[in-house]
Amino acid sequence: MEFETLGRKGVGTIRLQCERPELVTVYGMPVKDAALILPGNVKFFESGEIELIDKNSYVNTGLVNSLNREFGLGGTAVGYIGVSSDSSAVTASTVYLAGAAAGTASNTIILPISPAATLSSLTVTGGATFTNSSFTSGVFAINKLGFLNTSTDAGTGLIDVIGGTGGTSPYTKTFSLNLISAGTFSFTAQLAITAVAI
Repeated sequence: MEFETLGRKGVGTIRLQCERPELVTVYGMPVKDAALILPGNVKFFESGEIELIDKNSYVNTGLVNSLNREFGLGGTAVGYIGVSSDSSAVTASTVYLAGAAAGTASNTIILPISPAATLSSLTVTGGATFTNSSFTSGVFAINKLGFLNTSTDAGTGLIDVIGGTGGTSPYTKTFSLNLISAGTFSFTAQLAITAVAI
């Protein structure tokens, strides 16, 4: 007997404009090189705009929250998107965007989703725009991007993550964006989650 299952797949996108795009590095290399080597993940436009695309994976706290919401057992709506400098491996049991402990202003920035998330067909999309001023303790290299249902990296609200190094499938999606030398910048980070019957 086969059972229909519900799956979720997600794609993260960062659209970036900055003063010094030639000094931006992604995946450890200059953005123009990355666009040639990883054309499915990195696009560099003549306008200087940069687009990064990668896949994300749910963690257990996100799956439990989703089931609680679906069956009226509690749970909290996803309302935040965050970035972190932490590059430690992500596993199903990861609870902090910043790795082994809660993030601080020097390694994790979490913003409310704005504008409000939207649903189109079976895909919900939400994100926020980060600028230099979002990084109140200095700009750091971004190694993770994730959805949360809490405004802090509290260990209870992580939903899904892109990034980390050394994980096992499906947590093998290394991510790296370094804006430390980019000058003035603005980037919109979005995650799009699609529900699929599998």
